[in-house]
Amino acid sequence: MRHTGLPCRRALIHAPRRAWGGRIPALQPQDGGCGMTARAIPASIDDYIAGCAPAVQPMLQQIRATIAAAAPGASEKISYGIPTFHLHGNLVHFAAFANHVGLYPGASGIAAFAAELQGYRTSKGTVQLPLDAPLPLDLIARIVRHRVEENLKRRKPAVPRRNVKAAT
Repeated sequence: MRHTGLPCRRALIHAPRRAWGGRIPALQPQDGGCGMTARAIPASIDDYIAGCAPAVQPMLQQIRATIAAAAPGASEKISYGIPTFHLHGNLVHFAAFANHVGLYPGASGIAAFAAELQGYRTSKGTVQLPLDAPLPLDLIARIVRHRVEENLKRRKPAVPRRNVKAAT
């Protein structure tokens, strides 16, 4: 194969990582982010929130409390390096950034509330909640309840076990 003088695909993919010494920089707490990188994944949601800027922490706590109230049976975990609520599958993720808090209810959560999310930046499964605007906690709760219903419908019924007699 003839060399065209253009960098190969591998060089284009890995060039940004090389520029930062193999680590992708994260926003530091003073920038509004949480200072987390792929190598510094928090152990719990408490650790994640504690690593964020003090100005963002109350917003994250409000979002966490709203999700917990809307999905009382859900468990908390860190997935993809960000806070996640799980109930028969992932319900919703959230994360802090320099100018917004990202809420990730998945594509169905965004589609179901598209009309009410008109004032926010959205993509297929994401809504960006600006840091300088009040949080739509009621809307977040309704999105989470919608996701709970979806996950419960999708849940596979328990398979009855056969009664196996123990050999004595």
